[in-house]
Amino acid sequence: MSLATLTILTFQKNKFWAFKQMGLMKAPLKKVKGAKFIKLLGCGSGSGFSLWPDFSTYALLVDWESRDLANEFFEKDLLFQKFRERTIKQKTFWLCPYKRKGHWEGVFPFQIGENTHQNKEILVLTRGRINFWRLFLFWRKVPRINSSLLTSKGLKFQLGVGEWPLIQLATVSIWENEKDMLGFAYQKNEHKKIIKLTQEKHIFVQDMFVRFDIVSN
Repeated sequence: MSLATLTILTFQKNKFWAFKQMGLMKAPLKKVKGAKFIKLLGCGSGSGFSLWPDFSTYALLVDWESRDLANEFFEKDLLFQKFRERTIKQKTFWLCPYKRKGHWEGVFPFQIGENTHQNKEILVLTRGRINFWRLFLFWRKVPRINSSLLTSKGLKFQLGVGEWPLIQLATVSIWENEKDMLGFAYQKNEHKKIIKLTQEKHIFVQDMFVRFDIVSN
């Protein structure tokens, strides 16, 4: 079974230190034992996509070779201990991917394998790189996107994350079940219009969508 984790890290007194790690940790994180794919991501303020960063919150996303190696990282790895010592709160979601489309900068993480989806709480990751010439068009629509999402049935949690402000963005959302998520994605008129617009105007030059069962949190 494929296994991934998403860890939300909250800082209070060490915000500048945390911000610096976005650059300093790129090379060390690539050497984490058992991590097939790993990203330290900044977070936006508020809910959904945001022009303004939240310097108190970061997210660590990992695709693991095994549960044992993931446990070893969280319990013993010196890199993670640096974060643990400086945060006021951490929360890790253990995830099993069951559906994926697209890629992340040419990389295809979160292989599905023989995973079987259960009709229960799910986490959805959507990631895209915005066409530079469509930035204004996209950000003009963001308030409507966020408003449509936050009033959706079954939404339990929403967070905007990313590698680079404005251009390389992602969202993480948690839903009570897949039915509610699909109701938002394909039945809400506002969201359907936005999907059509992104396709017609080629707003995203890359995108990836992954659905995960939440194993534990």
